[in-house]
Amino acid sequence: MLRGAGTHKWTPSRKLAEAGPYGFYQDSFAVDLYEKESRDILTLDGGDRWKIAPMGGEGALKKHKQHGKEIDGLFDDTAYRTKVEFWIRRGHTNHLGSPYGDVLSQGDAKVVEHFHKLLGYRYVLESIAYTASVDPGQKLHVRLQVKNVGSSPMYYRWPIQISLVFDKSREPAWSSIMTEVDIRTWLPADGWDAETGEYNLPSKSYIAEQTFELPASLGKGEYVLAVSMPDPEGGMRPTLRFAIMNYWQGGLHPIGYVGVGMNSTSKLDRNTFFLDGIDPTLCYEAP
Repeated sequence: MLRGAGTHKWTPSRKLAEAGPYGFYQDSFAVDLYEKESRDILTLDGGDRWKIAPMGGEGALKKHKQHGKEIDGLFDDTAYRTKVEFWIRRGHTNHLGSPYGDVLSQGDAKVVEHFHKLLGYRYVLESIAYTASVDPGQKLHVRLQVKNVGSSPMYYRWPIQISLVFDKSREPAWSSIMTEVDIRTWLPADGWDAETGEYNLPSKSYIAEQTFELPASLGKGEYVLAVSMPDPEGGMRPTLRFAIMNYWQGGLHPIGYVGVGMNSTSKLDRNTFFLDGIDPTLCYEAP
């Protein structure tokens, strides 16, 4: 990424920004003085630079202290909060640093939730269809419909993993990767219009589907079909979550039961879902 700091000497030139697929880090995010610079970066690659490189920033701490604003109360100012939201939506902002990190972890719960959902990607799993009954050695078909309702894409090709897990231990009896899916192509809406409060190009739904051949050695019984997105450089731990209620702590999204060599009538117990926000068990493993 290139760091932009308004009119200071280390401001990245347009020529440098055009030389490679760089993202942009505005260190005075949502400050009027540097609006032209931010808009200029967003014109790169025909306005599509955000599709391949992350956009982020941080707040101008000095500016807020000079105006007597306490950091904890930054978003008490509705006009300022609206401006920050505009640049998140308009600039497809992936992340924000200080002081927003503190504000968006310790501030008003509704404001925190709103901006957490707005920043970066947010994959809503709109629907999923799958083979509910299958014999060992036969084919299991899975079809997902997904919409990115966040502000940015995911910039790495993390895989989608489909698993049949034991409902008690939640350990996989079988799992496989959807090899034909590239989640980087799941783009959010574009062209935010502050006056109408809508995007000119709304987000669309994306389909991911694949047919798997189950091993003949898979034991007969009932399994839970689970979806996850593991980190390919962090030990293939499930880390990236879909925005749905069906979630087990540890990174798995239970969808429903599959009968292998039998019909299944079991239903998921919603009381087992983890609904407490951020899952503290998710982490990255350095290779």
